[in-house]
Amino acid sequence: MRFERIRSINIENLQHGIKHLDNYLKTHSNVLWERDFHNSLYERLEHQRSRGLDEAFWQFLVDELAKWKAFRPTPREIIIERGLERLERLRTHYAPLSTVSVQLDHGLSQVSWRDVFPLFRVAAEIKPVKHGSPVFPSKLCHFLCPSIYPVFDNTLVKTGKIEYMEYWTECKKKWEKAPGKGALIQELKSHFPEAACDHYPWPTRIFEICQY
Repeated sequence: MRFERIRSINIENLQHGIKHLDNYLKTHSNVLWERDFHNSLYERLEHQRSRGLDEAFWQFLVDELAKWKAFRPTPREIIIERGLERLERLRTHYAPLSTVSVQLDHGLSQVSWRDVFPLFRVAAEIKPVKHGSPVFPSKLCHFLCPSIYPVFDNTLVKTGKIEYMEYWTECKKKWEKAPGKGALIQELKSHFPEAACDHYPWPTRIFEICQY
């Protein structure tokens, strides 16, 4: 079965993922920025996003993506330059998604792959890769619209080569079928050291944590 290793979204898988991340952080004390499940990151992103996708926001995105090692071994200067060359196209495709993305637990259900593909396609042009890996564009799109683009991580996908379209579609399907979404959100929220920011991307983060 192609998606047999992509786990469903339920309370058991969420608790398992939270425990896994907690154990990981206990043995990697230098990973301070992930202890709040990226809550502070999304708060910073929302602050930057409020003024629109301008050059300063792009510089900020690249700095954050560097922390995630999203574009290595490509030099930062190349990512900056290629992104600025495509900034108007990114802005064009980002604009109609920006209002949907902040609808939190409902945003993912209100878009189709046809809606989200144009932004992903431009993002994929920024980091030149031989085999079209979806890792960088998925992370960039996630930073732009966190609740409607799940991050694709090779360490979580153990089924061989999967196109991002398939991964995205499976995330959407599993979120829509997930029982007790409110309970899932409350479970994850209970592990935050501080209050969740207003635009925390519950669908995609819960999906990702369930995969550990």
